Formats: sequence, C-alpha cells, structure tokens
Amino acid sequence: MKQPNSQYRDRLVEGPLFPAIWHMAYPMVVTLGLHSLFNLVDIYFVGKLGPDAVAAVGMSGIVMFVVMIFTIGLAVATRALVARFIGAEDYDKAVEVASATLTVAMLISAFAGVFGTLLAPQILELLGADDSVLVLGVQYIRIMFIGMMGMAFTSAVNSILQGAGDAKTPMYILLFSNGLNMVLDPMMILGLGPFPKLGVTGAAIATVSTNGMAAIIGMIILFRGVKSFKVPIKKIRWNSSRVWQIVKIGIPAAIQPALGNIVNLAMVRIVSGFGTEAIAALVLTMRIHMFVMLPGFGLGTASGTIVGQNLGADNPKRAKRTTWLTCGILEILFIIVGVPLYIFAPWLIAQFNDHPEVVVIGASCLRTVILGYPIFAFVTVLQRAVNGAGVTHVPAIVLAVALFGVQIPLAILLSRTQFGVRGVFLAMIVAFTIQAIIFVWYFLTDRWTRREFR
Repeated sequence: MKQPNSQYRDRLVEGPLFPAIWHMAYPMVVTLGLHSLFNLVDIYFVGKLGPDAVAAVGMSGIVMFVVMIFTIGLAVATRALVARFIGAEDYDKAVEVASATLTVAMLISAFAGVFGTLLAPQILELLGADDSVLVLGVQYIRIMFIGMMGMAFTSAVNSILQGAGDAKTPMYILLFSNGLNMVLDPMMILGLGPFPKLGVTGAAIATVSTNGMAAIIGMIILFRGVKSFKVPIKKIRWNSSRVWQIVKIGIPAAIQPALGNIVNLAMVRIVSGFGTEAIAALVLTMRIHMFVMLPGFGLGTASGTIVGQNLGADNPKRAKRTTWLTCGILEILFIIVGVPLYIFAPWLIAQFNDHPEVVVIGASCLRTVILGYPIFAFVTVLQRAVNGAGVTHVPAIVLAVALFGVQIPLAILLSRTQFGVRGVFLAMIVAFTIQAIIFVWYFLTDRWTRREFR
C-alpha cells in the first residue's frame, strides 16, 4: 500500500550512520526523560497531601508495573517487527503488525480494567497498606486501571512510529501530555481554579485524562499518516498470526525489565540488614544511576530500530556497524559523565540527604557503580540491538542467568565481607561483565541476523 514518504527509512538504511543514530537517539532519550518527569510531577503534587497519599500512590505504582510490563513487551515487539518490514519496504505487513498492536493494546486495557477494579484492595493489603493508605490506594488504582486504555494506546502508537523511524512525533506527543499534566495535576489534586480538591483521586483523573488526550492525538496522526507511516482505520482488524507473532516476541521482552525489578527488590532486602541509612544510600545511588543510564537506554533503543530496518533491507553489515558505533558513542558519553560524577559523588549524595553516614555509604556505592560504566555501555546497547532484531528470548535468558545465578548470590556473599553495602554493587558489575561477554560472543556469531519474519 502507498505510504506518506520514505525519508525516515532512507535515512536509517542508506544515509551516514552517525546522523541516523542521532536522528533516532535524541528524541528517544528525551521521551524516556519525559516519562520520568511525568511520574515526578505526580508525586511532587501528591506529596503536598501528606505521607498517606504518597504511600498510596507509591504502592499503587508497584501494582501498576505488573500490567505495564505487558505494554513494555508490546512496544519492543512492535518496534522490531515494524522496523523489519519498513526496512524491507513491505508496508502491507508493517500495517498488519500495527493493526495487531492496537488490538493487543485493547486486550491489555480490558485486562487491566478488570484486574484493577476487582483485585486492588487485596493486592494493597498484601503489600501491607494500612486502612488510610488502603482507601486512597484503591481509589487511585481503580481509576488508573479503568483509564489504562490511554496509556496502552499511547505506548502502542509511539512504538509503531518509532519502528517506522519516526522518533520525533512520539517525543512531541509526550511533551504535550507532560505539559497538560503539569497544569491539571495541581488544579485537580490541590483544588486550584475551578476544580474541587480531589487529592489522590485528582492525581489519577489528571493522569488518565492526559494519557487519553495523548492517545487520541497519536491515533489521529497514525490514521492520517501525517509523516512517516499510515495505518488506515479500515485496515484495523484481528489478525491471529500477527498477534501470536507479537506475543512470542513480546513476552520475553516483558520479562527483561521484570527481572531487573525483582533483582532491585532483592538488593534492598540484602541491604536492609545494614540499617536505614544504608537503605537510603542504596536508593539514592540507584536513582542517580538510573538517571545517568537514560541516554544509554535511548541510544540502545535507537540502535535496535536501525538494526531492525537494516536487517529488513538485507544489510546485516550496516546493522552491525550501527551497533558497534553506538557502543562507542555510549562509552565516550559515560566517560564524560562518569568522571565528574566520581569526583563529586559525596556532594551529589548530600544534595538529596546530608546525613553523614548516608553520604559516606552513598558516595562509596556511587563510585563503585561508575567503575562499571564501560561494561554497562556494551550490555545496554547489545541487549537492545538483539531485541531490535526480534530475538528477545536470548537477552531474557542471559539476564536471568546473570542476575539470579550470579548477582544475587554474589551480592549476599560480598555484603558479608569487608565490602559491606558496596559489595552489592560489586556483584552488579560482575554480573554485567558476564552479560557483556555473552552478548559480545552471541553478537559475533551473527545468529541474531538470521531471524526471519514473514
């Protein structure tokens, strides 16, 4: 079928590599940053309501992640398949994948609505919520899950456009939704302007409203084919083979972030024996670390899209060159950021918590993490490049082995030595080193380039 134009596809499969990476990477980095900002804005205004409100939203976030991992898996699968077919200039199949993605997003929304409405009280009770937190949390979760359609469809549209090589439009959509959320949050939560003070309920309504608006805008762009890719409404239909294809790629992709979160919880449990100050230091270190890693996630995802399109265009050499070049760019970026972070680690920790023990432990942990950045760069990019090729089961297996077979047992062992809390992060570096070795080996075998999709 006819598509708007092929400028994005041509840039990724034919033009100079560095501009192609930049074209995809910086909007993806901004998009990831906007996702983080969205949550920060919510918790900032909710924080004005007191600790019960913060606890309710925080616990609800844990529950919501259970469903959100499905949208993450859907996004990875969609980007990989759309990129592959766009690269091959088989737009009909790309439209089939986009159509299947939207139908799966609808199923996820329906599941979330039922899950959140019926089981919210029981889940929050299992997490240990007291009566006051339980009441607020149940209200928040039910509204968020009933309105999950907006979040699911926004994620679906964004992944379709990114797979087609258009990373800017999703960035603009999120810029709009963040701006709208910043306006609605204080009005609905605190009762400013014409709105009554709705508290935590207002936070949920504001989030659902902004996600809904973002989804509507994204769908209009997708259906009208404003820029890179068009999915006519009449082409939206159930396609069992495409849905199953997305599920097979998406489930291992969803497992990957789930594994990471399980390990993070395990790290907190291990460190909890060292006291409150140690837990605070761990949390601050991980928050700073994850913020620094955002450009890596964006670069890696951008590389994965370019890999997918070049494999579709039957150009595996360019796909490999893209990946190695992205690794090099991220290595340089981590050095530029890591050196001042290492030097000023105590000062940075103190900006968040100036308790002397938290500063000492946090600075030591942060400096330990920074030593692993050269390894993290390879793992971050190679993992996402392989995912971009649609081979998501391999990274899932590698992560499971490294995290559960190495990182957790080694963290327990090293934390009981003279390393203390720092041993948890040394175990992380060892686990990532093993991942890097396996990913480099697997990447050099070229097996990931031979995966075919029809």
